[in-house]
Amino acid sequence: FVQPRINDTMPITPVVLDGGLNAWIASGGEVESGERLAAVEKGVRIAESAGVATYDASRISNFDDVRRAVDDGQANVQVVDARTAGRFGGTEPEPRPGLPSGHAPGSLNVPFSSLLVSAETPDGDKYTTMAPVEDLKARFDAAGVSKVGKPLVFSCGTGVTACTLALATELVAAESGMPAVPWSVYDGSWSEYASMPDAPIATTE
Repeated sequence: FVQPRINDTMPITPVVLDGGLNAWIASGGEVESGERLAAVEKGVRIAESAGVATYDASRISNFDDVRRAVDDGQANVQVVDARTAGRFGGTEPEPRPGLPSGHAPGSLNVPFSSLLVSAETPDGDKYTTMAPVEDLKARFDAAGVSKVGKPLVFSCGTGVTACTLALATELVAAESGMPAVPWSVYDGSWSEYASMPDAPIATTE
């Protein structure tokens, strides 16, 4: 979940090792152990073409952005929530004490876990990878995300797993050969939104 977060906020040439270290091991990749050294100490040269990481403010939304979206009926942007259906609908508690569950009115729900598939190494260590692109598209289609035709704001509990939705959006766009719809991640996400005294909260109960 952290890899997409880094790519989304400091984009250079985004590359995610799908499945992480365990996927690398499962594919036969070599690993090493010992004292951790900086790349320059190990003699690794970073290609100049890799670029320099810079903060991209257009990829970040805040509470005011989301509140404006709610107030105008999400006419100009669409909030998409990555939490579980129960937390989104208000039928399951939030993991943070005192924080109500539910969602910003008008939001759509695509649980980030629905975009992942489970796997394991030969030694039995479990990991997850992104689902095939056709499955990612199907999840977005089922939630109504594919039809909104406006910029997307991805939210979750704390602004981390929402980045999985952003990565899935880019993967679907790359497969289609079309540019991805403009998107950003609500950095404070539900932990901020639901703590605001004037924030309207909807449920599916």
